[in-house]
Amino acid sequence: MKYLIVLISLMTSPALLAQSIELVDLQQPNTAPVQPGAVNHEVLQLRLYKNSGSSASSMTQLKVALTGTATSSDWSAVDLYYDADHSRTVTGGDSLLGTATVTTAGKVTFSGLSEPIPDTFLNGRDYLVCVDVAGGATPGNTFVFASDAADVTVSAGTVSAPFGIVQSNVHTVRNDNGAEIDVQRNATSIPSSTFLTHDVGYIDVTGGNLTFTILNTGTGSLTLNGAQPVTVTFTNNCTAVVSSQPSSPVASGGGSTSFIVAVDPVTAATFAFTLSIDNSDFDEYPYVIQCVGSAQPQPEISIEYMSSPVADGATITLGSYTAGIAATMNLTIFNTGPAALILNGSPIVDFPTQNNVNCTLQTAPTTPVAATSGSTSFTVQFTPAGSGNWTFVIWVESNDADENPYNITVDGTSPAVTPTKLGVYRSPANANATVEFGTQPIVSVQDVNGAVDTSDNTTVIVAAITTGTGASGATLGGTVTATCVNGYATFTDLSINKEGLAFTLTFTHQAGTLTQTTSAPFNVGPAPPPKKKDKKSDSGGCSTSSPGWPWLSLLAAVCGLGVLARQRRTGSNDQRLG
Repeated sequence: MKYLIVLISLMTSPALLAQSIELVDLQQPNTAPVQPGAVNHEVLQLRLYKNSGSSASSMTQLKVALTGTATSSDWSAVDLYYDADHSRTVTGGDSLLGTATVTTAGKVTFSGLSEPIPDTFLNGRDYLVCVDVAGGATPGNTFVFASDAADVTVSAGTVSAPFGIVQSNVHTVRNDNGAEIDVQRNATSIPSSTFLTHDVGYIDVTGGNLTFTILNTGTGSLTLNGAQPVTVTFTNNCTAVVSSQPSSPVASGGGSTSFIVAVDPVTAATFAFTLSIDNSDFDEYPYVIQCVGSAQPQPEISIEYMSSPVADGATITLGSYTAGIAATMNLTIFNTGPAALILNGSPIVDFPTQNNVNCTLQTAPTTPVAATSGSTSFTVQFTPAGSGNWTFVIWVESNDADENPYNITVDGTSPAVTPTKLGVYRSPANANATVEFGTQPIVSVQDVNGAVDTSDNTTVIVAAITTGTGASGATLGGTVTATCVNGYATFTDLSINKEGLAFTLTFTHQAGTLTQTTSAPFNVGPAPPPKKKDKKSDSGGCSTSSPGWPWLSLLAAVCGLGVLARQRRTGSNDQRLG
């Protein structure tokens, strides 16, 4: 035990528990342009924390290397902030710790610090190094900041950088004259991105051309830099050449210019290439477009209504239609792809959503749809069910690669209806006597065309067995009245006490102003047999089946008394014999 105590004492000695402080690189502020005269432009973020050791330690000095192309004339000050909220931006809660204006051996130094170094990575303190850019900074020069373990001075312990030097992204000085670039193809904008892709669709292995348009939506002139501002920086399974370069400059306020890319796929498979556009836009330079496509023949679906294209996911607004009156709309499916389009839905055209309207496919399209220029049409019949707004969705499944299913929303309105009659929305199904119907009836308030008055929340409807139907003397049980909710009255607990065939129910308006209606016939079978009495719950009497524990206990007691009486008689006889 004595030696164990000595060992523990040695292991916990401050001499063995060395202070280990780590400098780590978190997510750096994004690469961004910076204008001359900008103040507190965030460039570098770093974190300090104590990985081991129990003694207090603090950062007393930090050096930051300026490794970009910017010179001392491009900046007026470099600032060090405590990034209290870990946001990588200077906010109101952050503290300015120091300002440097002079470089020595390519580094700025922040000294006289007393920044506590907390334990663990999660509790580490974050710092931001920002630059104040000179008003006369040279466009094109770059700011890149970096710090290593040797650049950090602490009051106690040893600093290491386990993941290497902490270095910022590149921040380039640029003038902003208000130019704003937008690149489009087929009148659709394509974002500049290093991770999003732009699908150029099908291009045959014999090759094809793609036309792109550059627009300037800003207030200043857009300059496309160099004799070849558009370059191809990457290809896969294709050759891509800019066969026609755009012109420059591009006028402000909507000026445009175009360029053409000739693409030649190597094999009948997917291909990719990347375009880079060097330009004077402040924050989209270069403009990067990652194009993907396929040289394998594929179908390409499109749908038109009244000779106008309707995009996948779009909405057609039809206007006002009388509720209860059927109407139709005709749509045409086109295939502009080089392979046959197969309509493979079941049903071939579906209506998964129908709100306040009933839809049917009156005329179905044919399949397959021929390649390149094939077409087929279909007709939808729709009947608004009641007043107010209504909507339905047309759903077409196919072998199209990127528009399957092709769905179109159709909406419209119907004017208020004038109720004149009742209508059965749901009739009772076959049932058994004395038992509540498994399917309870629903009755609606309708106009002369059968449209439901969905604004009705007051009409009371009374149910009764239609005279002369079913069994003589049968009565209707349950709550025989129901009040409309949005034009529909739902009964909940109706039943009939006698079996019989071809019952119908008559529904009347309690106030007597609406024409009554009658349900479809239904049969009522015999009442279910009464439940057998549970023998285990008998409170008296004898049972010849399973006696149960009470009877077994009583039987054992009786037998015990009999044995005792016999023993007493035997004892008396023995005494007499003696």
